[in-house]
Amino acid sequence: MANRWSRNLEQLRAAITGILAESGVTDLVVDLESLDFIDSTGVQVLLGAKQTAADRGVGFSANNAQGTVLRILMLLNLHEFLAGPTRT
Repeated sequence: MANRWSRNLEQLRAAITGILAESGVTDLVVDLESLDFIDSTGVQVLLGAKQTAADRGVGFSANNAQGTVLRILMLLNLHEFLAGPTRT
C-alpha cells in the first residue's frame, strides 16, 4: 500500500509539474473531492505545487476536500490557503 501511495504521489507531482511547465497556463485547480486520504507527503505535494505555481505566476487552488482530508487540512490550518488562488 505504501509503495502504491508513493507511486501515486510521484505521478501527481509529475502531472502538476508538466501542466505548470506548459505555456499559456494561467490557473491550475486540483479537485480533491474523490480523495479519501492524505498524509504529510500528500500535503507537501500540494504545498509545493502551490509554490511552484506562484513562482510561475499561475493561480493554484486545491478545492472540494471532504471528510478526513478536509479535517486534516483544517487541523493544519491549510484548507483556506490551498483553496484560494495565488499569483505573484
